[in-house]
Amino acid sequence: MLQLTQFKEWVQATNTRIGKVLGIGGTAIQLKEIAPFGMDGNPPKDMMALYAQTPNSKQKYIVGYINKGQLADTGESRLYSVDAGGNLKAYVWNKADGTLELNGDEFSAVRYQNLNTQLQSLITQINGQLPLIASGIATGGGTYTPTSVSVDFTSAESPDVKLK
Repeated sequence: MLQLTQFKEWVQATNTRIGKVLGIGGTAIQLKEIAPFGMDGNPPKDMMALYAQTPNSKQKYIVGYINKGQLADTGESRLYSVDAGGNLKAYVWNKADGTLELNGDEFSAVRYQNLNTQLQSLITQINGQLPLIASGIATGGGTYTPTSVSVDFTSAESPDVKLK
């Protein structure tokens, strides 16, 4: 038997959460939550939960929640978090067109290796022009001692995040 209920709070046990929900007649009952492997979520208070009773042991488990903010289109998946008031705070959206959104779609990600290669090429070109600039300044009666330009982006790399 499946039943809708109102989630109230978690009662923390060792490495497990036990949800306190309103049962039939408004009495509080405590239930364990079932979730997909690797998923650990903590819904805000008053979210509508669905619980089921197992036929063999008569134990009841929270098996899901009613999502009020469904935005994913056919073939897409979206993982998100909210604050205690239910306001969206962060999301990862796997779009059907092959794009991946991390908290928005305003900016594009940059491939570190490609950017670093292009910047190092630009630095080489700049450094190649500096002696010519110094020569032109000397021809005009001035002095300029070129110093090598360099840039190091290794601290900007995020080796744990990979792009295609």
